[in-house]
Amino acid sequence: MTYPKVDGAVLHQAGPYGDCTPGYTISSRTKLVYDCTTTNLYGNRWTHVTAYYGSLVLQGWIYNDKYLPFESQWECPR
Repeated sequence: MTYPKVDGAVLHQAGPYGDCTPGYTISSRTKLVYDCTTTNLYGNRWTHVTAYYGSLVLQGWIYNDKYLPFESQWECPR
């Protein structure tokens, strides 16, 4: 379990791309469980996470370079 590097990390619900429909904005105090990591068609690394935000459990994608201190050791299935 880890935490985002900065406030404002967005869980993208639709997929691992910046232009996907954004889901939730989370704080740097949100507990994250890394599910898996993938490289999109632009060569950017994204991690699918489960976020525990208060009583909510959310799932979605976060851009690795900007928001995460490291990436999952598991590659997402294609």
